[in-house]
Amino acid sequence: MKKSIIIFLCTFDYYGEGRHIYTFENRCRENLKLSFGDETIKIILNTKGTQKDASRELLDFLTYIESGNPTDDYTQELENEINRVRGNEERRLDYMTLYLKQQEIYMDGREEGKAEGIAALIEISQEWRKTLEETRKVIVEKFSLNAVEAEGYMKKYWK
Repeated sequence: MKKSIIIFLCTFDYYGEGRHIYTFENRCRENLKLSFGDETIKIILNTKGTQKDASRELLDFLTYIESGNPTDDYTQELENEINRVRGNEERRLDYMTLYLKQQEIYMDGREEGKAEGIAALIEISQEWRKTLEETRKVIVEKFSLNAVEAEGYMKKYWK
């Protein structure tokens, strides 16, 4: 398998240990010498770290992420590039198009999951010998639907 590095930038300390950097690898819990073999490394960078566990360059970068204010040449270069990209109308349009497409996919996924949940609830209700009206009432309550939406699901999934 190819080596992969996944980096998370966090503005909170998820683990609460005050570290600026947490590094994880896939290891066997029972035998820590045994690696999964996928060479995937996950790195969590934390802007709220308090320990002395990071280089000056990394600390400057994390400060920039936290505050948005450049503190060295590298973070100033990042700031300049961000401003350049933000000012590029074609890139902005590409970004907005991508963002809207991602939102559409996300919403489609939520709707699909909702439909699967309602179908399962209807199936279980029938197995438990609940009436159509009892089931419709639960669907309206649990999925925040109006009567017309609930009726559509009932027609589609009630057997």
